[in-house]
Amino acid sequence: GPGVGKSILASDIFSALKRKGITCEISSEYIKRKIREQASKVIQNQIYIFGKQQFQLFSMKDNVEVIVTDSPIILSAIYDPSNCAELKALILKEFGKYNNLNYFIERDLTVPYEQEGRNQDLEGAKKIDTMTRDFMDLHGIQYSIINGIGETSLNTIIKDITALL
Repeated sequence: GPGVGKSILASDIFSALKRKGITCEISSEYIKRKIREQASKVIQNQIYIFGKQQFQLFSMKDNVEVIVTDSPIILSAIYDPSNCAELKALILKEFGKYNNLNYFIERDLTVPYEQEGRNQDLEGAKKIDTMTRDFMDLHGIQYSIINGIGETSLNTIIKDITALL
């Protein structure tokens, strides 16, 4: 969910993989840039956001061994206010084209929630946490649960990635 530490962990993963000589790139959160730009029309259009995020993945996939993202494309289904079945189906279809390792980061409530660059407060973020897990469970998306974004989580993810490669 928002503010749980996805960007920090993604940066740590990217750095650790690079240090191991694994070719990788980060597919960053397109939406966060638009929120900071106060681009209200863009923020309201999940089809457009999904397209931008999907294109980042598409353009990288044949050029690196690993793409690390703090904004998986399935989040477009979570954030879609219209709950459009056709968009959901497209998102799941595109998501299925990648060999994904998915991690759900348990929120560490001792860490202050950073509101800047987000559209929701802590309670809204917790709802998105629940919606995300429910969505993955409903659609049979496999994921591992990790506790926070510390060294243990990083080491687990790096070990999983290197085993997959």
